[in-house]
Amino acid sequence: MQFFLPVMEEDHYSVYCINFIHDRIDVLDSSPEDHTIYHNVLGDRIIRRLNLLFQLATDYRVKQFTRFKRPIIDVCMHSHENDCGFFTIKFMELWNGESFHVPILTVRLTIFTKYPWVYFSSNILSPDFVFHEFKRRQTDVCIGLSSYSTASTIH
Repeated sequence: MQFFLPVMEEDHYSVYCINFIHDRIDVLDSSPEDHTIYHNVLGDRIIRRLNLLFQLATDYRVKQFTRFKRPIIDVCMHSHENDCGFFTIKFMELWNGESFHVPILTVRLTIFTKYPWVYFSSNILSPDFVFHEFKRRQTDVCIGLSSYSTASTIH
């Protein structure tokens, strides 16, 4: 059994996976910077509180995890500061407690958060126009292969 805790601290997202299978808390962080001290301090602060919450909610039937080791797992790194939230979501989707159950790779894909016309149900834009926009405004992001039927990248 494992439990995922997405954490945002200082405008940076990472995820803590309480891994009851291996008695450890896996730290999944896509930052290219060394965050060892950051996660030691942050983990010390939140793990005790979370453990207490688990104990109270389950009437002390869950194993205590305050003394679990907290390895920082080697994961793919983001290349843009604002991508850490997206990586966190993909890590929670694909981490099985031992490894990523499908490979994670970096591909080129557009994120249309600034283009609300994509989200409207009355959108009558042609598929050719939308595909052209994807090709024109590409951004690097991390994608799990489970999101696609093939392993090829969008170019």
